[in-house]
Amino acid sequence: GGGMMGGMMGGGGMMGGGGMMGGGGAGMAGGGMNQSSLKTAGNAALAVSMMQKASKLSLAPAPPPPKIVKDPELAKFASKLKLKNPTPGAWLAMFQQMCDQLSTAVVVSDMKTPGIPVVYANQAASDLTGYPPDQMVNRNCRFLQGRRTEGAAVRTMTSSIRSAKAVTVKVTNYKKDGTEFQLVLALHPVHDSAGEYRYVIGLQADAATFKAESANFEKVKSVLPSKFDAAAQPAKFTEELKKVDNEAQRKQWAESIQKFTRLVWSMDWDTTLKQFMDEQQALQAFYGYLSKTSPNEALQLEMCMNAKQLEAMPEEQAAAAAIQMCANYLGIQAASGEAALGSLNTQVEQSMTALALEALPKFVQSKACIPILEKMLEGSDDNMKRADDLLWADYKVPDDVAGWLHSFVSVAMTYPACIVISDMTIPGNPMCFVNSEFCRVTGYDLREVQGRNCRFLQGPRTEPQSVAVIQDTLRRGADCHVKITNYRKSGELFENLLTMRPVHDSNGVYRYCIGVQFEITPNDPKLKSRLAKLDKLIQLLPKTFDVSSQAVGMTHKRDEPEAEKGNTEARIMAALEGAKSVYSEETLEDGDFYADHYKEHLEHCSKVAQVGHAISHAAPEKKPGQQSGGGGKPGLAPKKSTGLGLFASPRVAPKA
Repeated sequence: GGGMMGGMMGGGGMMGGGGMMGGGGAGMAGGGMNQSSLKTAGNAALAVSMMQKASKLSLAPAPPPPKIVKDPELAKFASKLKLKNPTPGAWLAMFQQMCDQLSTAVVVSDMKTPGIPVVYANQAASDLTGYPPDQMVNRNCRFLQGRRTEGAAVRTMTSSIRSAKAVTVKVTNYKKDGTEFQLVLALHPVHDSAGEYRYVIGLQADAATFKAESANFEKVKSVLPSKFDAAAQPAKFTEELKKVDNEAQRKQWAESIQKFTRLVWSMDWDTTLKQFMDEQQALQAFYGYLSKTSPNEALQLEMCMNAKQLEAMPEEQAAAAAIQMCANYLGIQAASGEAALGSLNTQVEQSMTALALEALPKFVQSKACIPILEKMLEGSDDNMKRADDLLWADYKVPDDVAGWLHSFVSVAMTYPACIVISDMTIPGNPMCFVNSEFCRVTGYDLREVQGRNCRFLQGPRTEPQSVAVIQDTLRRGADCHVKITNYRKSGELFENLLTMRPVHDSNGVYRYCIGVQFEITPNDPKLKSRLAKLDKLIQLLPKTFDVSSQAVGMTHKRDEPEAEKGNTEARIMAALEGAKSVYSEETLEDGDFYADHYKEHLEHCSKVAQVGHAISHAAPEKKPGQQSGGGGKPGLAPKKSTGLGLFASPRVAPKA
C-alpha cells in the first residue's frame, strides 16, 4: 500500500508500478530481530550487532550509545495518560515501555529503514489483528491489506506519510485468520532534533467498537510525541559513513567506465563488431574466445577476417584468393574471381549479422573481454567527470557512489532505451536520473519528473496485479519483468514492458534501482529484434558495484527463488504475454486505485512550469570547478540519441 518507500500500507510505482519499495521491507525484509530483543535492547547498537551476525556482511561500527536526557514530550505523554514512568534509556525504548501499558493498539514504523518496517507493536495491536508482536515487527504494515482494501484510503495514507502530516483514516484490513474488519488508523510523524524524519506512530482501533473507544483513542492521539533529542536515539547510520576521498572516487570512476563501455557497445552490436574488425587485439581475443566456446562461429569470424584482407590486395590477387576462400569456407567452385567475390561478400554480410546478434554480446559479457577493455581504455583520462547537469538538481550524490553514478548516467543519457535510476535509500524512492528517451516516450520534460516517484505514469487503467508484481520483486531485491498500462503526459495510454534491476553495493546495502521501459505497440514488425536487444541490455545492467566505504545502511539479501532465475528472454516473453504465475501477491479490488497519480502529477507539472517561467530570464549558476559530463541544459530534455531506432517503438497510439 503506501508509496513512500512502499508507505505504511504498500502501493506506489516505479514506471507506473509499486512505490519503488512497493511497500515491502527491503532493509529487514521480514527477518532478523524479534520483538523481545528490541524491547530489551532499546537501542540501535544491539540491532546492528544482530544484523551483522545474521548477514555476515561488512557493517559500520555501532552508533554511540543513546544519551540519557529528559524528554518533556514523553513526560507529558506519561502524565496525561497516568502511565508508569519508563526506565531511563533510548527514546524508542522508553516510548515502548509506556505503550505496553496502553489498551489502545500502537505500532511504530522506522522511516530511516528501506521498506518502513514496523519496529514495535504493543499487545493491544496483537489482540486487534491476531498477529503476535514478533510476526508484525520487521514487516511493512501492508500485510494487513487484502482484496477489498480501499484504494482511496491507501492514497490518503501514502500522501500523509510522504508529506509527514498526521491523518486519521478508515480502511478495510484483514486479521491473521482472514477476517475482514474496518480499521480506524491515525498516523503521526515523529522527527528528531536534527530535523530527520525518524518514525511514524500508528494508532489502531476496530471501527465496530470505535464509538466506545473513541474518547480514549483521541486522548492518546492528542499527546503523542512529535519530536525528540537526536542524541537520545542515535541514528544507526549517518551521512558521514558515505564520505570517501577523491582517490577512491577516481578509482571507482575508472572501474565503472570499463564496465559501462560494454553498455556503449551494446547500443549497436553491428557497429561494434565492425570496430572490432579494425582492432587487432580485440579481434584476436574474440576469435580465441569463439575457438573455445563455438568452433563453428570461430570459422565464420575467420572467414570475415580473411575476407577483409582482400580489400588491401591487388585486384587479380584478390580474385584468386576469393576463389580459394569460396572453396575452403563455402564448399563451392566459383566460375570467376568476380563471382567468387560476390558469393563471399554475401556470406560475409550474413555471418557478420549473425555474429553481432549472438556471439559478440556473449563475448563482451564474458571475463575474456576484460583484458581487451583494459587495453582499449589504457591511457585515457581516468579523472572522474561529473555529470551533475544530468541529475536531479536537488540530489546530493553520496561520495561513496559518485564514480559509479556519474559514469553510468553519462552513458545512459543518450542510450536508445528508456532508463531511469531511483535512489532506494531516500523516502519515496525519487528518480535521481531519467534519460532523453524516457522524456520522448512519456512526453514529460526532465524537470517535471526528476525527484519524483514513477507512480505518476499510473492512471485509471493501470493494472493492480502488475503493481503487485513490482511491489513484491522490489521488496525482495529481485529482477522484475512485467507488462503494465501507463499514461503519457497527453493522457494517451501505452503498454509498457517494464524491467527493473535492483542494485546493491559491495557491503550488501540496497542503494539504487535501474528501470528500463520498453514500449509495446500493436502489430510491431520489429518486436522480436527489439526484444532480443532488450534481453542483451538487461544482461549488461549491474547488480552490484564496489564501494570503499563501510556499510551505510542495513544489509539486504537479494531474495530470488529458483523459479525466477534463468533465461531472461523467457521471463521477458512471459511478462509480455501477461504471465504472473510466479507471483502470489493479493491485489486491490478498487479498479480506480491509481487514477489520482496522473492527475496529481499534472498539477505538479503546472507548478514546475510556473516556477520555470519566473526564472526563465535568470542565468544558470555553474557549480565551482564543475566538469560537465555532457547531455544538455538542466531542466530541458537533452538531444535525442542518434541510435534511437534500436529500441524505439513505432508511435502507433493504442486504443483507449
